[in-house]
Amino acid sequence: MKRVLLIVALVVAGCLPAYVPHRVQLGDRAYQQGNYAEALRYYEEEAQAYPSSSLTKRMTRARGKLIEAELAVAERAFADGQVDQGMAAFAKAKAYDPAHPSIARFVGAQAGQVIKEADARAAKGAVGAAYVLAHTSAGLFDSPALAGKATALAATWADALAAKVAAATQQRRPGTAVIARAALAALDPAQVAAAEEAYAALTRQYRLGVALKGRGDAARATALVSLDDRFDAVAKGTLDRLDVTVTVGPPTDRVDVTEATLSQRIEQGTRAAPNPARVDLEQQAQNIETEMTTTREFREMENQSPSRSQGSIETYDYELEVAQGRLDQVRAELAQTPMTIEEPNYVDYAYAVETHTLVVAREVTVEVRFASGGPAVPLRQVVAVQVSDTANAAHPQLALPRKRARLPAPTALAGDLDKEIASWLAGQLRAVHTTYRDRLLAAAQDRTEGLALYLALGAGAVPAPIAHELATALDVPAVDALVAGLVAHALATVYEAPRVAAAPRVEAAAPSTPRPGSKPGPGRVTPPPTGPAPSDRPEAPAPAPDPLAAKAGYKLAIGALAYERAGVARLRVDRDGGLFNGKTQIGTWRADGTLVGRDGRLAMAIDPRGGIWSATRSAPRKLGTLSKRRIVFDDGAVVSLDRAGHVDLVNGQQHKVSVEVLVSRARSQELALLVAVTGVGLLRMQDAP
Repeated sequence: MKRVLLIVALVVAGCLPAYVPHRVQLGDRAYQQGNYAEALRYYEEEAQAYPSSSLTKRMTRARGKLIEAELAVAERAFADGQVDQGMAAFAKAKAYDPAHPSIARFVGAQAGQVIKEADARAAKGAVGAAYVLAHTSAGLFDSPALAGKATALAATWADALAAKVAAATQQRRPGTAVIARAALAALDPAQVAAAEEAYAALTRQYRLGVALKGRGDAARATALVSLDDRFDAVAKGTLDRLDVTVTVGPPTDRVDVTEATLSQRIEQGTRAAPNPARVDLEQQAQNIETEMTTTREFREMENQSPSRSQGSIETYDYELEVAQGRLDQVRAELAQTPMTIEEPNYVDYAYAVETHTLVVAREVTVEVRFASGGPAVPLRQVVAVQVSDTANAAHPQLALPRKRARLPAPTALAGDLDKEIASWLAGQLRAVHTTYRDRLLAAAQDRTEGLALYLALGAGAVPAPIAHELATALDVPAVDALVAGLVAHALATVYEAPRVAAAPRVEAAAPSTPRPGSKPGPGRVTPPPTGPAPSDRPEAPAPAPDPLAAKAGYKLAIGALAYERAGVARLRVDRDGGLFNGKTQIGTWRADGTLVGRDGRLAMAIDPRGGIWSATRSAPRKLGTLSKRRIVFDDGAVVSLDRAGHVDLVNGQQHKVSVEVLVSRARSQELALLVAVTGVGLLRMQDAP
């Protein structure tokens, strides 16, 4: 509530709120504890809803700390000769803010070392690894020197790959030839078609031959395998013929019934409960009595003071008189308010519910054997599908009618059962194939060719150690991604230099433009410029309408009123709606329910239903709801006027009243309530007695 009132009052006064939102507090705390990533997350969440220059500064500061930390990791890695780890840390740093000054300093200091590392790798024969390092670094560092180095290495590596393709073809090592062609195609898009054709020929040569021999229901066994597309991935993965014998048993069905007890609260009679209105009146009376006791003490202190002021004593006497009048009114209402009220009595009503479950199953037996020999692999599983419904007796107390369980006929689940069996069968065949593929690799005479076939023809993910071993043996970095790109027809993007963008920003950023003289890397296509030419640009659009004005529409009675303390008006409204703090006008209330700040812009609007909306930088924000007697804010706080005209503020356990009193009323209390809220920072609020 405090935040809401400060937003309202200080928007009108043209000031910035001193309140720090909860998420910003959490972010500040995380920042102080050195958890800069968490701090940035809190700041960005708050800025999404309520952007501000202070949040922008906080986010910039947190990003700076994160950049410094990642660059420190990168510098240590470069110093230890771990260039790849250093590049990874630098990429993280650049993602936070590519324009940060520390990024440019790091590039200037480390670009030369990256070139030296690329030359060292090329000298050892790892030209592909050298190219990928230079090419990736050129994109990250935006370095012409690294781009030139990558271009030179690309040409050298392309010649080496072409020679490797020729040698592998001559030596009848199709797996090695396919992977070398794929790497060559990633460098030269003109080679993509040849690489894809070589891959297609390889899969045709080693495609799995499956002989399905059904026992009991051969037609059903054949259909089961064809139902699941995942079987195709298994079907091209082995180098041997696979005989599969499938036996599908007859369907069985049963209905399982389980019972549970549910509970629902129902109304049963009434009970006497303490009257909340009386409790409220008793509290009001106690507060007034406490206030009067305090006022008497102050009066007595003033009366005993050597600098005794008769005016102050008269003010205290007046306050005591007003408080006594309020107390008499509360006591009169209290005498007419009953101690208790009748309210509904609720009890828990328990009732039973049955769950009927139809289960349809088939026993499936599979025998897998490779034509090259070896024992058969037996597989057996009872595969089932099920459907459920509930039943219950009638319960008039709950207005719950009798319900019978409605289950379909078992034959209606036959299709779902077939799909479930096919899915299980494909998974089992994949497991058998993986075991066999491992055995093939272990028995391969040429380890590198065996690895190439394992990767190119395998179903599913390839273990990282195998991918790393093959990448090192063939000097083809990211070989697993290369094969995946070959299958997906995306070879030109495998060695694409990464485009590192800044972390998502809340604040607006100018559109980026390409650097003068920049060139696309191998396999990249520079998109043509988009958008109208400068001479064709449309005229600037008309200013957008104020979204806060669209919220207005409440019929507000305007009239003169004032909140006074010791006979002096602290906050007042003239007959034209002008809102004054002393002699200074801080805003104007209008009959359409809008408040215009002293800067001439709308600061608040009341919609036709009484919703109170405040201006923010993004969109109008709803603060609460106005009624004839009070304002209820969305966070639960309530502002009203007591019988003596004091502003009464209740927020949870806090209860405050204004020292000032409303001495002249408008034609309705709505304007008085709104003035109290918009000027709460100008009123003296104290704890309620």
